[in-house]
Amino acid sequence: MRSLYLDGASTLRVTADGPSLEVAAAGQAVRRFPLRRVGRLCVTGSAVVSAEALTACLNQGIAIAFFRPDGGLAGMAWPAAPRAERTAERLEALVQRPDWRSRYEDWRRSAERAAVLSVLRQLGCWVADLRAGPVERALWEELRARGDVGAAAGQQPRLGEDALRRAKRYLDSLAAVRLGAFWHASGCDLAGMAARAPGFRIGEDLIQIAGWQHFGDLGRDLEAAGAAESLTGREWRRWLTARAEARAARDNQRLERLWHGFLMWLGGAGGHA
Repeated sequence: MRSLYLDGASTLRVTADGPSLEVAAAGQAVRRFPLRRVGRLCVTGSAVVSAEALTACLNQGIAIAFFRPDGGLAGMAWPAAPRAERTAERLEALVQRPDWRSRYEDWRRSAERAAVLSVLRQLGCWVADLRAGPVERALWEELRARGDVGAAAGQQPRLGEDALRRAKRYLDSLAAVRLGAFWHASGCDLAGMAARAPGFRIGEDLIQIAGWQHFGDLGRDLEAAGAAESLTGREWRRWLTARAEARAARDNQRLERLWHGFLMWLGGAGGHA
């Protein structure tokens, strides 16, 4: 959503017409501005805004700023209730930008780099190449090594790569359920948006970004299982589930930070010129 600037050298007349503002100027065609796309209204110059138009803006949670001819701020009108978060509209505004792919990719890479550095610190790993592929290979090696801890003493059978990958997919799936609740509550039709904007895959990208932390979670789970009785098959998954539930509050906070971080970006540089 963008600011609507009413700055008329000649008198502008602004009225409300259902869900839109109508702006009329002498000798010009009437212009319509849907309220759902207006972030704020900035009025200066010779503009006459009807009480009905002002009320319509305030009812939609749109703040109104009035400027003096010298550019100074004369005052503001604030809505009684803040505008409800409209994530779906902001996403639509983003993908309508000609440069949305580069902007979105900048955010995705930044969020993924932060997640990668965090899990490397947690596991005490050092990787020279911080691209996703080399880091992922290094983390799998670390998990395989931890899966062997205690095997010589008979404390824990070796967990092969297949079992570790199944465990990682399981944790990723649990995160997908939690993240799904966020975008469902926001009213976003991610599948429809992906069809209209090929390459926009925020759902999958959020799960992938969250999934880096699961390498760290699995590393700690393997250490905790080192002194436990034999854990294989369903027992291993049930044990993982119990561990995931024990840290559910922390995981929810972490996923909420990831989601709200994306919303903050979307409401700032992501959705505006």
